[in-house]
Amino acid sequence: MNKSKKAKIFIEAALVIVVTLALLMPASAVVTNNVDNAYGFERVDNQGNLKKKTIANTFAGDDIWATPFQGDDYIPAITKDLDGNVVISWTNEQSFSESYFGISYSDDPSDAQTWYDNGLVLTLSGNDYGFDTALIVGPESDDFKGLVGVYFSLADDLAGYYEIEDITGDFGDWPIYSWTDFGQDSYYSCIADGGFVQGGYYPDMFGPMIFHICLNDLCGTIPECPVFGHIDIRNDGSGVFFYDCQEFEQTAPAADPDYFMVVDREIYHTVVYNHETNDVIWKKVDPTVEHDYEYTPFQSTIGTGTNPAIAGYGTNVAVVYTDEGQVKCAHSSDDGETWDTSPVASGGFSDICAVGTTLYATYISSGNLFKVTSEDGGATWSQAEQINDVDGTVVAMENSVDIHEAGIVWVDERGEDWDIYYEGLVSIPQPKIEIDQIAGGIGVSAVVTNNGDVDATDVEWSITLDGTVFLGAEKTDTISSIAVGESVPIKSGFPLGFGPIDITITAQSAEGPSDTETASGKLLLFFITGL
Repeated sequence: MNKSKKAKIFIEAALVIVVTLALLMPASAVVTNNVDNAYGFERVDNQGNLKKKTIANTFAGDDIWATPFQGDDYIPAITKDLDGNVVISWTNEQSFSESYFGISYSDDPSDAQTWYDNGLVLTLSGNDYGFDTALIVGPESDDFKGLVGVYFSLADDLAGYYEIEDITGDFGDWPIYSWTDFGQDSYYSCIADGGFVQGGYYPDMFGPMIFHICLNDLCGTIPECPVFGHIDIRNDGSGVFFYDCQEFEQTAPAADPDYFMVVDREIYHTVVYNHETNDVIWKKVDPTVEHDYEYTPFQSTIGTGTNPAIAGYGTNVAVVYTDEGQVKCAHSSDDGETWDTSPVASGGFSDICAVGTTLYATYISSGNLFKVTSEDGGATWSQAEQINDVDGTVVAMENSVDIHEAGIVWVDERGEDWDIYYEGLVSIPQPKIEIDQIAGGIGVSAVVTNNGDVDATDVEWSITLDGTVFLGAEKTDTISSIAVGESVPIKSGFPLGFGPIDITITAQSAEGPSDTETASGKLLLFFITGL
């Protein structure tokens, strides 16, 4: 993410040394090997450097707060492992020169407590960032099957990846690999769900691809060059990197790379944009035809804009991007041979994923996050649905949103710092319980309203008076049903006491949504004032 190239920090873990491949390379390929640094992950919060916030501090609204740590959390990535755990990784930043690796998982992502319980902030070398995580499954029974992530280390000038076979296990068992003379010359990397591909020029190389932007050294004199890299996971970590020497499409200076894999055909569709010309450039890499990202015969400028994201299914490919404040979609139904463009919405910083034959896209407008869908490959789009339930809190910046069949994650500023919030991709109709119209008199009264999508059932409520209260300090009851849009009055018992009191009112439906409101007043025998 090109966010002022902030400095980040990370986790130390065991590295594997790999023999450099002694093969004839095409002009735009560079093979690198691992360093012998014996890195290992360490928990920052166990050292007292980073504390979790209280789970009760949900910062208002029903969105799921997934990163309860001090500091700014950004560049979120979301995926799902083979056991069905939803996994979120991100960069946690404490200062310009201090940042960490954040990761959490949940088997019940609508429960904020699970993210809190399973969240870790880890450290490698001190100044690392840009973590992206994906599910990678090798074709052979003894191949790696699990999560693979990518990262950069500015402090040690490394780029690398980590393997997580079991997200519920010990993070000390996660192997980490790195390549030297790489980290300081890169600013963003991504990895997408998929499988292994064979190495083309390198027939003994098997593993997934990664995609990033190289600032200088690896590409010689070409600044901000896109690099499509092949990790040889089967043979423990060496890699070949195909950088674009600009013989065809003028991708450099490139920004915001993205790609997806068509698993059954072992091909990749990629997209970047040239941030000087704003050309949106698509390339397809089919290793059986041409393994080199630069020389692939499948490439074209498909639009003018910024911040593209790509997804697809079958032979359908869709790219969303922003052109002068308008989100557009370049779409192809023939694997990229021909392209058309459709309007999506006003906004920016869009993202996209495919679930079956449905495309889901998100975009940010006026500090809010919206979702739209397409059932025809991107030719037409649905009415927008707002995702965040507190207006104006979504951080509008490159890669502040990630969308996946497992859900949507975004950077939100409703709290004291930036946090990652989660929502499921497909909205499940729910009631929305809200308490208002709190008033005094003989006891406390309030109104419980259902502003959701379906009726609320068995709504349990309570009114509690805390202070010098002799009688009527608490009353509880249940409302059997509250229809959509309906309001039901509730009232405390007959109180008796004197002096200042704190009032807590709660209501929760059987479906889960709840609300809690507090107030302060004075109790004069049985009469409450000051509300």
